[in-house]
Amino acid sequence: MTKMKIGLLPFYLELYDKISPPEKRKPLEAFYASISNAFQRQGIEVVGAKICRLKPEFAAAVKTFKRQTWM
Repeated sequence: MTKMKIGLLPFYLELYDKISPPEKRKPLEAFYASISNAFQRQGIEVVGAKICRLKPEFAAAVKTFKRQTWM
């Protein structure tokens, strides 16, 4: 049986970076790690991405997912 592989894409509003101090992002990063770990504990391979806020960041993440998940 083939192991399932997913792309995990974290969304974040650019506005938060503009109005909040950088340490406000840490809970999101921790949440992302916990979600990724939960999938991995279920035997699912996770292709991660950096937190995405802007169109070029999303495009880069999708390109990575296509390259790593559809082989």
